[in-house]
Amino acid sequence: MDVGEFLSDPAHREAVRALVGRVLREIEPVEAEVALEYVDPLLDLAAKDEVAVVDLWDEPGRFGNADLLVHLIVPLIAKTMARSAGGGAAVVTRGEVKEMIVRVRSPRGRRRLDDLERVINAALAESVSRGESRRAG
Repeated sequence: MDVGEFLSDPAHREAVRALVGRVLREIEPVEAEVALEYVDPLLDLAAKDEVAVVDLWDEPGRFGNADLLVHLIVPLIAKTMARSAGGGAAVVTRGEVKEMIVRVRSPRGRRRLDDLERVINAALAESVSRGESRRAG
């Protein structure tokens, strides 16, 4: 399923938002509450297959130099949940994480590659086992 189509359903957006919150609270507990404020604008970008590039601060619509991991987490989870809703795997690959790190130009993401892959996949697996992805799909 296309990410834009997936995110057009309010239940899907809420499921992604909840999973992003779970991941952020585990991987960056200090940053989580502030980063959650960025989720909706980042979901809007993900629906158009766009990302917020973290190192561009003078372009309209960008978030500045804040290298928040939420910039990586939102599009990865949205894309993976959309794929799962379409019958694909509910797993983010290491290659997908690396690709997103490059797209958003996140030095911090490069340093946290292993954590990002592990925590996102654990949250996705927990979501699937609870049936959250089926309810959202």
